[in-house]
Amino acid sequence: MSNSCAARVQAQARRIDQLERGTARSTERSVADIGSQCAAAPVKAPPWLVAANWDRLRPGMSEDEVAKILGPSTSERAGDGATKLLLYAVESPGRESSWQVGSKFRPER
Repeated sequence: MSNSCAARVQAQARRIDQLERGTARSTERSVADIGSQCAAAPVKAPPWLVAANWDRLRPGMSEDEVAKILGPSTSERAGDGATKLLLYAVESPGRESSWQVGSKFRPER
């Protein structure tokens, strides 16, 4: 390859490098701008999805005490004997199954 041809190839390689670096910086700025514009407020989880709240439950608590900690249940079922089972569930759109957890307590008399 002649010197003039090699010089042109090197000049083109430098130009390509400059363009790629400029495009990368421009893309990074665009992504950062879009990210800051689209930053959604954090979604607050319902109290029953917070593991620490389940740790606060104790045997013999009333339904009201459980509801103050976990929030209202999504459904209820009869438990064994004098207990009631409070169910907390999340329905997944497009799925047939749901995730359920329960809290058993003795109703106040």
